[in-house]
Amino acid sequence: MFFNIHLNVMILYIFSGPNLIDVKDQEFYRKLTEKKVAAVEDGIRIAVIYLEGKDNPNYTSDDRLNRLKAEEIIGDDWKTKLSKPLEAKTFTYLIYKLLKLKGGLTTRVFGASERYAYRECISLGLVKANGENRYISGQEMLGVIKRVKELEKRVKSREDEY
Repeated sequence: MFFNIHLNVMILYIFSGPNLIDVKDQEFYRKLTEKKVAAVEDGIRIAVIYLEGKDNPNYTSDDRLNRLKAEEIIGDDWKTKLSKPLEAKTFTYLIYKLLKLKGGLTTRVFGASERYAYRECISLGLVKANGENRYISGQEMLGVIKRVKELEKRVKSREDEY
């Protein structure tokens, strides 16, 4: 019982702002936390929620992909199947692009890749170095988003100081 309450509070915290999550959306988050292995589609949906600040229940999977393509989060050549298990490197690539990170010398010269996005997210403390090819759970995805929000707050507070 305590875990479920704590989990709901964490979910509200992660996606709070001007729009708290709709009661209908709680089912998605609850199911996501129960997934031992998240799907690429889950990662895409979380990325769009992060981008827009709320979930759009009218979006189809194609709508979400097109939204990320329009924002240049993913390329037009994105071929990853949505039903495929979500690897850490794929999710961190989405995060890397959402945050508009610059990366190091290699990334600046050759462009962003899943491998270097994963490494950059490790260096920022967003994920642990447990292997870029491993599958991630729904809970881990939400934990990464929570750390992203915390990072944004730290950066904003530093910007406010100057």
